[in-house]
Order: sequence, then structure tokens, then C-alpha cells
Amino acid sequence: MTVKMQEKLAQVVADGDSEKAKIFALKVVKEGLDLPTCITGAREGLQRAGRLHASGEYLLADLFNSTDAMKIALGILEKASN
Repeated sequence: MTVKMQEKLAQVVADGDSEKAKIFALKVVKEGLDLPTCITGAREGLQRAGRLHASGEYLLADLFNSTDAMKIALGILEKASN
């Protein structure tokens, strides 16, 4: 389940979907999934967005949306890990 959630977080962060990033991060915390693995997923999503921007597929605004989604997810996940 944790790996599946890691992949979902990576995708919503790459998509720049802040609302879904929040929902998935809260679900990770609620279900007690492995936080470091899910944090890695969020980071992978931002890296994916960076590659898409570098290739010209994403605009700068898309990259900013991905950054916002990651900040939201990481804020929730890191708070829960403390």
C-alpha cells in the first residue's frame, strides 16, 4: 500500500494538484503508512515536473504548481513524522 501511495503522491505533485496532494498526504498519516517512503514519492513528483519543464513540456507556471503541491504534502508528512 505504501508504494502505491508513493506513486500517487508523485503523480499529483507532478501534476501540480495541491488539493489531491493534501488529501493523499492526510490519508498517509491517517493510515499510518511509511512516511519516509511517501516523502520520497512527493520529491520524485517534483523531480518529474522539473524534467518536464526542462524538456519544454511544462511551463514555468506548471513547475510552480508542482512546487506548491509538494510544499503542502511535505508540510503534512513532515509534521506527522515529528
